[in-house]
Amino acid sequence: MGIRELMRRRSTLRGFAPWERPESMAGDRAEQGIQYLTSALGRWHPDTVQARQKLRWWLRKEGDPAAARRLAEEEVAGRAAEYGADHPDTLAARRELVQITAEAAGRPAAIAEARALSDDMRRVLGPTHKDTLLVRREVGYLLRDNGTWRRRSRCTPRCSPSWRRCNRPGSRTCARPGTPLRSPWSATATRNRPSSTSSGRSRPSG
Repeated sequence: MGIRELMRRRSTLRGFAPWERPESMAGDRAEQGIQYLTSALGRWHPDTVQARQKLRWWLRKEGDPAAARRLAEEEVAGRAAEYGADHPDTLAARRELVQITAEAAGRPAAIAEARALSDDMRRVLGPTHKDTLLVRREVGYLLRDNGTWRRRSRCTPRCSPSWRRCNRPGSRTCARPGTPLRSPWSATATRNRPSSTSSGRSRPSG
């Protein structure tokens, strides 16, 4: 790798570092940067994946969840083709898609996708896996916010031993029961960072 190529790569990666879109990534420059990283590093290199995540985040913050949803759907389809529909990375991408769908198409559409994801996570990861419990909780909060509160108890396993372990004091994995939904990919979240399970190539989940 020549020095010019190295400097270009570092410059491109710096452009995707901020959580607010910089001027250097305005317009179609972000897409051009992603195309460059895909060509130089590969589609599933962690840096390329992170750049695509950051672009979806910027679009949501800028009030264009429809465009973010389109890109998230492409991400899910690409991961399913590369890794398989049941791979943890594919399931993680679907979780982000659910959260974007709630912003772009409303809660009813997100509820349908979240329920399908919950069923698949239960089948693939098991009913007591922390990611399964997190998605079931998100289904419950979506139902609550959609005005169907009574159906929440079927989706939020508060009384299970795994749920109590997940929500023990000091747990970094899950929020305590009763707290508002704050996922790493929510545009209104206080912790604006992507989930570690949704970046890079096939890292162990759980």
